[in-house]
Amino acid sequence: LRFPLGVEQYAKIYPGNVILLEGQKSQGKSAYALEFCRLNKGMYTGKILYQNIEMSDDELTNRFESYEDVMTPNEWRSSVTIIRQTSEWWDKVNPDGLNVIDYLIEYKEAYLIADFVFKIHQRLKTGIALVVVQRDPLKPYPAGGRGVRDIPRLVVSLLNHKIRLEDVKSFHITDKGNPTGMMKKYKQVSWWKFVSTTDWQQKE
Repeated sequence: LRFPLGVEQYAKIYPGNVILLEGQKSQGKSAYALEFCRLNKGMYTGKILYQNIEMSDDELTNRFESYEDVMTPNEWRSSVTIIRQTSEWWDKVNPDGLNVIDYLIEYKEAYLIADFVFKIHQRLKTGIALVVVQRDPLKPYPAGGRGVRDIPRLVVSLLNHKIRLEDVKSFHITDKGNPTGMMKKYKQVSWWKFVSTTDWQQKE
């Protein structure tokens, strides 16, 4: 499994795992999720299922066109199924495929987001789910609180143009030990490219 900015060099992901992507507004969460799809197309025999809550068809088309020769709009159509889904995301999850949920939201009872993540996890068999949630940059946990992080095997945040490994439960053995807490700065180029501007470093 490949990630924008090379998260896979530290984190291990197994069938049935949930990955949590937290981020404040305008940090490239959806761009990260779509690039995750591009990097992993063909991993499963079926198409990737992308559940989208807010982007219009025209906006998605513009985003796909920005990839130019890297991946054509027709290649996107043949590799990814995009559906509009604003609730009960777990009902649509493909148990044996690659899933992206962009994003989970609950305004009245935000604590329910943790239960949403658990229901998505319960649906998975050999499949994997990347779940996107909002994050207030002034708070240490995503919308919904600390419990949202209980089930995911990998938690990644995008804050102030820094990517941080918030929690890595399965990781490759390196001289850095457990990579939880490691971060690096990035920038977005041509909308979809995530370019590292620093190396990984440990930061409390």
